[in-house]
Amino acid sequence: MTKRTLKEAKQEEWKREDLEAFLVQESQDGTDPDFESLMKASKHMVPEAFAAFLILFLEEGRNLRATNRAGQTVLDVIRTQSAKGEYVTALSQAMSQAS
Repeated sequence: MTKRTLKEAKQEEWKREDLEAFLVQESQDGTDPDFESLMKASKHMVPEAFAAFLILFLEEGRNLRATNRAGQTVLDVIRTQSAKGEYVTALSQAMSQAS
């Protein structure tokens, strides 16, 4: 089996099962598991997969406004990261639709 490059891995199509795997996150420090799920998804998914994940996340009744122990939402955190513009847009749109 050959190793895939990071670029190849990021270009893969994400299946529903792949997205669902990110819904199951546990917190080691008392942080809301929904925050953990969103944070991990934003770190490991391409923007298109993250947008699809947000739809699934909402369908499952999860909380887009979940916070970490410092009281920050994922949107608060990723807004400070310049490379996350598409993620900020997707999350902002999902939050406005969920309201």
